[in-house]
Amino acid sequence: KATEGAGINIYVVGEGFDKAEYAVGGTADYWLERAANALFDIKPFSQLKSLFNVYIIATHSQTRGVSQYDYPIESRFGYWLKKPKGVKAERPFQKQGVFDACKEGVTNAGFEFKDGTVFVVMIANSTQYGGVEYGRTVRDGDKKRNIRIGINSTTDRDFNALVWHEFIG
Repeated sequence: KATEGAGINIYVVGEGFDKAEYAVGGTADYWLERAANALFDIKPFSQLKSLFNVYIIATHSQTRGVSQYDYPIESRFGYWLKKPKGVKAERPFQKQGVFDACKEGVTNAGFEFKDGTVFVVMIANSTQYGGVEYGRTVRDGDKKRNIRIGINSTTDRDFNALVWHEFIG
């Protein structure tokens, strides 16, 4: 929680974690907390932590994991890690769904969902090393909003560095 000013909101969201993995101390809890803490491991973020609100949003998928290579999985937002060229996804990555989940999660918890760009760290339930950053426009009622999503996999290999690279840049 920001201790100076109203704070800049950052949302940490899981992709491909089922309901059981969201149990306290479960797999999702571990990786989402780890990602939230990783954001503030380097300068200037470590010096500016007091300016940020970090919200961990539970987003259950029906199945565990995310689509990889030529093996599709029905995860909540349809993220596909390392999709082969020429393979068409049955549904594209749901950036609007990510935005809606952040807004719903924060407002349901009694916090303010602020205007402006929505900053998201998404952790994909996969031990395959990889990450990507999306910057897109989504709808918020009759307004357009920008969303920036840095996506990382659940791998110990350079996890913090990958979070910094995909989210912070």
